[in-house]
Amino acid sequence: MAQFYEYEAIVFAVSKNPEILEALKKEFPKITIHAVDLEDWVATKTAIEKIGHVHFLVNNAGFAEFQDFLTVQPEAFEKYAFKLAFYL
Repeated sequence: MAQFYEYEAIVFAVSKNPEILEALKKEFPKITIHAVDLEDWVATKTAIEKIGHVHFLVNNAGFAEFQDFLTVQPEAFEKYAFKLAFYL
């Protein structure tokens, strides 16, 4: 993100953690921040629609599903791998 900012790109940061967003805004004052829980589809869509056209998307979301890979339930895989990756 720092390189996009350095090249004067218009940067939007989306996170469910407002404290992280505020810290990011202090470091990069020109960015626009949106606090939204990405598991809330309606709120996420509303926030993203406010942004408009996006040229680059850097997905830096993290999650953890503490199960053995060979026994992970399909619901957990679907929740994290498919819904979050293809919603936007």
